[in-house]
Amino acid sequence: MSAPAVELARPNLAAKRLRVGLIGEYPVAEDRIQEGGVQSVTYALAHALARRPDIECHIVSAMSDTTTDYRQVGALHVHYVRRMRLPRLVSLRLHDVPALRSVIRCLKPDVVHGQAQDRHALAALNSGLPTVITPHGVLFIESRMLKRSPTDVVGGFKQYLVNSMEREVFARARDMIIISRYLPQVYGPMLRARTHFIDNPIGQEFFQIERAPEAGRLLFVGTVVPRKRVPDLVKALGRVLQICERAGRSPAWREPLQLRIAGPLLDPGTEAQVRSAITSAGLERRVVFLGPISQSQLLDEYARAQL
Repeated sequence: MSAPAVELARPNLAAKRLRVGLIGEYPVAEDRIQEGGVQSVTYALAHALARRPDIECHIVSAMSDTTTDYRQVGALHVHYVRRMRLPRLVSLRLHDVPALRSVIRCLKPDVVHGQAQDRHALAALNSGLPTVITPHGVLFIESRMLKRSPTDVVGGFKQYLVNSMEREVFARARDMIIISRYLPQVYGPMLRARTHFIDNPIGQEFFQIERAPEAGRLLFVGTVVPRKRVPDLVKALGRVLQICERAGRSPAWREPLQLRIAGPLLDPGTEAQVRSAITSAGLERRVVFLGPISQSQLLDEYARAQL
């Protein structure tokens, strides 16, 4: 091979963009509130990476309600795998992990970043490519809520499957991004990977909110599921009002006091508990279910909330 040919065949490393495969839950609509913290993290991180001229970012996500397998949002590439209409713990290994792994291998990213200790992390680890995992939550603690009583066999089996999945992710991961100094304490010897402490990403728009708080306006943002303890929040609100009434006090915030719940109602049992707590405390006119709202609506809610 002549010298000029060698020069032409040499890759232009300065112009090469790093191809990142971000594997995790991603909303099926850009203007809808993210259904959970993992989606929020994936959304914020993906868009921040896609804005960089030296990075080509691809999302690979398994979602049940997607209507497409690919879309492009600006410079961001979003690839979807449709989940099977089966319980998540059943479809996880039968379909989701193999399908996700197949997409990842077709994309051939330079680095794979798996979000959470679920199907996405397992698919990232199974890809055979350089991988880092970011665990979210502490599943072996959260999974205790799956077993509702000592005789709950089904709940106990679900708890076992969730804990086994988390242990497998921790056993196989060589590198982990740790978002809290609390996690090494709670996981202890289970955390054997090289650790890299990086805070969760937050979109710049949340730092640019012009605050205009309204008296007595309280805001809860998140999915209404057992571990969020929303029924306790409603009960606390009722108790505060009771204390004011017994003491004969009527502070300025009491009359306009309102709790606004922004986020999807994903667990029927928890929703029933919240509505029961509202009725028991007589808070029907003080608690508002906003449901899934757009990002612009969310920013407005943050701006106007007092707490």
